[in-house]
Amino acid sequence: MGKHNSLREGARLGLVVATSIWVWLAVVDAVVGEPFRTFTVLGGIALFTTMHYLLNVAYGVLLVSGIHGAVHEPTYSRTSDSGTSLGFASSAGA
Repeated sequence: MGKHNSLREGARLGLVVATSIWVWLAVVDAVVGEPFRTFTVLGGIALFTTMHYLLNVAYGVLLVSGIHGAVHEPTYSRTSDSGTSLGFASSAGA
């Protein structure tokens, strides 16, 4: 298998996720009869779309970088798992 590029793979992941969410929101708003209502409420179509894509790409790059780091350094994986578990526990009110 070839060398992985966290930036390229993470950006691709972020774009796919961002596009999926964007389309989902647009379809739901259209079905309800209020096209682009969610985008308007969240700052307007241009601002929402820009921020939405930037944040999703950044998150995708961080996620893929973490996964690639865990493959090369197993202790990194255990540390990440602990942090994720604590995040889920605190968000669940535990």
